[in-house]
Amino acid sequence: MKLHTSLTMQEVDATLHRVKTKGLIAWDVDFAVGIPGRSATHPYGYEIQLGTYDQDSLPAGYTDQNGHRLRVRRTRQGNGGEKRWGATWHEWGWFIAEVFAADPGARWGQDPARARRPWGYFSPEDFHAKTDGQFRNPAPWAPPVTVRDGIVRIPAS
Repeated sequence: MKLHTSLTMQEVDATLHRVKTKGLIAWDVDFAVGIPGRSATHPYGYEIQLGTYDQDSLPAGYTDQNGHRLRVRRTRQGNGGEKRWGATWHEWGWFIAEVFAADPGARWGQDPARARRPWGYFSPEDFHAKTDGQFRNPAPWAPPVTVRDGIVRIPAS
């Protein structure tokens, strides 16, 4: 998806890291594509795709935006002959929300002034309207907990 922004690629990468630190995106999701490009409306333009090499990295009981329960990631992308699994709708949503928090003037998708049928998220308000506000307030983050041999383990911060 095309991102038009005033953020450098390092700043965009930092937004992805912040969302992963909050526990809203699986730890192994990263940029499958992060190609710098041009933007007619912003200082920077990037073609971005999020993905992972681990099809099974979804949280237990994960459901997609339509409420369907998923056990593995569905989308597969070819990346130099390697299998790359696409980020979920929710992972994209939290990432996009974080980019808008860092740069409220950013735009995702096509330029509405240039396209016959523009698509994308043109402002934070447009994004939240199109996603029914699902990415406004994340649930409080809790560290991942594992139970092994009846002992609850919480990783050190």
